[in-house]
Amino acid sequence: MAATTRYWRRLREMPGDLLSVLAGRYRIDRVLGEGAMATVYLAEDVKHRRRVAIKVLHADLSAHLGTDRFLKEIELTAGLQHPHILPLFDSGSAAGLLYYVMPLVEGGSLRGRLERETQLPVADAIRIASEIADALAYAHKRGVIHRDIKPENILLQDGRAMLSDFGIALAVEQAGGTRMTQAGLSLGTPQYMAPEQAMAEPLIDARADVYALGAVTYEMLAGEPPFTGPNAQAIVAKSMTERPRPLSAIRETVPPALADAVATALAKLPADRFASAEEFALAVAQRDGPDRRRSAPATGPYVVPGRSLDRRQAVVVIAVVCAAVLAIAVWVWRRSDGRLPEVLAELSVPLPARITVAPLVDIAISSDGSRLVFPAEAGGKRLLYVRDLGDMTVRPIPGTALAVDPFLSPDGRRVGFAAGGALWTVPLAGGVPEQIPGTNDGSIDPGAGVDGATWTEGDTILYAPRFRTGRGVLKVSAAGGSPTSVALPDTAAGQVSLAQPRMLPGGRSLLAIVTLRGSRPRQAGIVSLATGAVRLLDVRASFAEYASGYLLYSTGDGGLYAASFDVAHGVLTGDPVRLGGIDGLVGPSFAVSGAGVLAYLGGAPPVSDLVQVSRNGTSRVLDDSGRSYDVPRVSPDGKRVAVGVGTRAGTRDIWIFDIGRGSLQRLTRGGDNICPLWSVDGTRIAFAAAVAGTYDVLSLAADGEGVADTLVSGGAFHFPGAFSPDGKWLVYRQNSPRTNEDLFAVSMDGAHTVRTLVASPFTEISPALSPDGRWLAYVSDESARREVYARRFDGSGGAVQISVAGGDEPRWAPNGREMYYRTSDSMYAVQVTTAQSITAGRPMALFADSYRHSERYTDYDVLPDGTAFVMLAPQRDVSADVRVVIGWPVLLRPRNRH
Repeated sequence: MAATTRYWRRLREMPGDLLSVLAGRYRIDRVLGEGAMATVYLAEDVKHRRRVAIKVLHADLSAHLGTDRFLKEIELTAGLQHPHILPLFDSGSAAGLLYYVMPLVEGGSLRGRLERETQLPVADAIRIASEIADALAYAHKRGVIHRDIKPENILLQDGRAMLSDFGIALAVEQAGGTRMTQAGLSLGTPQYMAPEQAMAEPLIDARADVYALGAVTYEMLAGEPPFTGPNAQAIVAKSMTERPRPLSAIRETVPPALADAVATALAKLPADRFASAEEFALAVAQRDGPDRRRSAPATGPYVVPGRSLDRRQAVVVIAVVCAAVLAIAVWVWRRSDGRLPEVLAELSVPLPARITVAPLVDIAISSDGSRLVFPAEAGGKRLLYVRDLGDMTVRPIPGTALAVDPFLSPDGRRVGFAAGGALWTVPLAGGVPEQIPGTNDGSIDPGAGVDGATWTEGDTILYAPRFRTGRGVLKVSAAGGSPTSVALPDTAAGQVSLAQPRMLPGGRSLLAIVTLRGSRPRQAGIVSLATGAVRLLDVRASFAEYASGYLLYSTGDGGLYAASFDVAHGVLTGDPVRLGGIDGLVGPSFAVSGAGVLAYLGGAPPVSDLVQVSRNGTSRVLDDSGRSYDVPRVSPDGKRVAVGVGTRAGTRDIWIFDIGRGSLQRLTRGGDNICPLWSVDGTRIAFAAAVAGTYDVLSLAADGEGVADTLVSGGAFHFPGAFSPDGKWLVYRQNSPRTNEDLFAVSMDGAHTVRTLVASPFTEISPALSPDGRWLAYVSDESARREVYARRFDGSGGAVQISVAGGDEPRWAPNGREMYYRTSDSMYAVQVTTAQSITAGRPMALFADSYRHSERYTDYDVLPDGTAFVMLAPQRDVSADVRVVIGWPVLLRPRNRH
């Protein structure tokens, strides 16, 4: 259903100009499919009364190709007339988009058949390979190389194989500046790509197509490609260094001559393959083929004369891949006439399906660039994971539950991290984590971690405690001891706090991120270790690192910048340059090594739909525009929803969604603003805003006019929870350094009197006031698990437990006679009586609750009539992917010549 909805939306989104151009000739029916390169539409050729497939290239690819180049290259396909080559009916451009029209092939693709059958009958595999080889031989004689032979491009019609997309791969490669992984064509597909193609050799001949067809034939017989792996670079590395498993060892019914022909086609050196597709076709069809099998072992590493690749030399694998990627970057740069290339030497480092990396986490890299460390989750449990690029393994580090902010020792053998209000270290090879004595002294909020740390050559750790007003940089021996101050912010100059300390070469100064008073953007600064003085650089940065003579920094817009930097004098010596191709930075942090390796988390910010859910679980989507929503709050009249909307940088703004109109309007602009709360009369919205290193509670008119009023401020973090029905009190949650999170109320009169509601060594969150204002519901973990409690708002009497066997995120029904709460899998309703005391009935499960949950906030609300809830659909694309850039300074050289 979701795919169908997406395809219909694609059809509606087709530009009107393109529709008008096609309308006279074609009647568009629906979307057949969508890939990385194009969207394919089913249509009817009105004049000839035949069904066709119209492939429309995506806008970014169309822009890079250009109409003239595309039409020139597509002529190659139009000139190929062969029974096993899919003909071209039409092509053109409109509305900035390029398209071409082909016959509709009803039988599907070879990929579809392989997905259904896994392995094909030997006779069918021989027939398909022979027919495609015949088509390639015809094209090669006319000087046309396909460059992207794969099962997806082999179509099956009435038992006949047909090859599609001739000329398209070449057109994409001719674009030069296009990111090659974006189209998925210019470098081929890793499973079917010849080694010389992976190395971006400038001259690719027919033998690259022979290799690809050999790989496809291997898959038809074996049920899988000759080389597989968790990611592209692993597959390419295997294709360069290993031999595929012999077909005879996988399937004994494969004739030896056929197995030999496939092995010859898959030879690593072009000179060792068949010289033409015609030779391959003859070898596949004959009963006894030439004996070209190698004398190397059938399995295991590829044997190079005189030496073999053993496990100790596994790093050679990644070195080969890195060299290939770097060669690609240089090759594209040379073809770009000296301009800064848009193709980035970038490797995606995906993780096993069971492991997910949440956006906005920190990532650490070893000094040689060969190892990454980052927090990730598997089965709902968060640990630190190590990704060794040399052997492509990923493994957890035991004992690192709830760890954040990893940082590596100079020798790369140990990793430090924050957890439970202290700093810890653990060997990367495995062992028992050890707490650094002296760091759990209250200088770091329990569980809050650090805002950056670095491990210096002198075995000293520099760190910035998180969530402390006026915090600076502390240092402590890795062996433990009393932390001492290195530097404090210059409060007289408007500096609030320091974060992300990084030792600069020479050991005389630090690089740090400085938070400034008010709503001013954070800036990079230089901290003198001799005097503790902090000097700001003219760089607005959310995160910064130094490497290879450059200051690299992110600004929170998804991009990464670099400026040449003089370490000795601590000054910028060049203008900032945005690194082309890195537009998917998720969160501000990244990691860079002195070996020219850059790592970051890429992808798209998580998104979730705004939905309305009835008491029986029936739901309808209110807004599916693909935003990162959190903490929805329904207006008193039930017509609007105030909701937080996340940005790529990890910050949030408050927006107002009009339920009736389906429109969304921004309320706040810039900074980090969360937890909206409507005033009793619906004219204003209170929210928590990042101010001076903490979160204050502000209030702003719901129409966005005027300036914000400050309701609660101070050194701690404050988050609004509820207004009393008479509007005289605001209940809020406060992060207290010594007592975790507690609940308070502040009067809305001029006195701003503060009352303590619930304060204990335990965590108290999610306050909710009853409609009559007499009872306060909240969540506490005093029983070692979260439960919902209620007590009098005036402070008299004790607490009554409402939930049973765990509960979170309480809300009151509008009539005050019922309370709702959530567990990890269900929404519950509890009948309550609130006469002289409060009593609770037996909780009833209303519906299975698979909607968005939050650890600290109430992520849903109740409509004023009590008939339904406003909730958030489960997040989509919540997992970022780890990306590694090899030799990133190469990308700066062309720009520096100007």
